[in-house]
Amino acid sequence: MIDAAVELGADGLVVNVLGAGHAPPAMADALARAAAQIPVAIVCRPARAAMPFETYAFEGSERDVRATAAVAAPFFSAPAARMKLLVALSAGLTGELLSGLFAVDDAQ
Repeated sequence: MIDAAVELGADGLVVNVLGAGHAPPAMADALARAAAQIPVAIVCRPARAAMPFETYAFEGSERDVRATAAVAAPFFSAPAARMKLLVALSAGLTGELLSGLFAVDDAQ
């Protein structure tokens, strides 16, 4: 579905990942492909959960998800991250400016 959204011309995506930022390996690969082309914000399920930086090292762990160009928004619900992404895209933010907008809410 992630690849299809990009192919159909999505301007950006908000994607729920599991637990503390984990994604099945095929999903992590799709996130990397999508984030290389369009802005992608990652939120955690359960909503508003912390997303570690390097706690786990298995394939598809938060380390792999964070290694993509996607921006982490773990303390946002999916609808809130969507609104923030819509505002950022409407303002013309891309690249580092867009990443920076979400980074202020991503605890390290």
